[in-house]
Amino acid sequence: MEKEEICPICNKGKFVKVKKTLKNTEISAFSCGHQKVSMTILVPNPIKVLQEAINQKDWFRGIIMSATFFERLGIKKLKEHFQSNGINVDQERIERLELERIIIFLYGCGAIDQNTYAQMFQIKNKRDDLVHKVMPTFELNDGEAKRLIEKAIECVKKLL
Repeated sequence: MEKEEICPICNKGKFVKVKKTLKNTEISAFSCGHQKVSMTILVPNPIKVLQEAINQKDWFRGIIMSATFFERLGIKKLKEHFQSNGINVDQERIERLELERIIIFLYGCGAIDQNTYAQMFQIKNKRDDLVHKVMPTFELNDGEAKRLIEKAIECVKKLL
């Protein structure tokens, strides 16, 4: 970590030291008293994870992980786009984008085509239904779920 780093919370304090380093986690201290926790998470092969969800008929995991991969890979793709085009965008704000905005920005900057845009939204909407509208009668049939995850695999391939 660079010693000139400024506190991301108050934009005043300067980096002092790394207080603790745990497995894949680093806690940085700033002169203002704030702390920043950084975590490194190894993302498995997204295609393999989604294919396993299909093979195991674990539809919930497959759809949830599809949206998670869209978020992580989409953010990565946006950062690459902005950097390669010399566009200075606050990295913290990009990291906090919601999936809906990520999909719109990917389409707007030409990183995905209209078909991929529509498929990603279809999967995002199903994820939202599964997470936010869970009801005792809510069902996800095998055929629909498998098709959605297969579409997700195609979308993820375009983001890799």
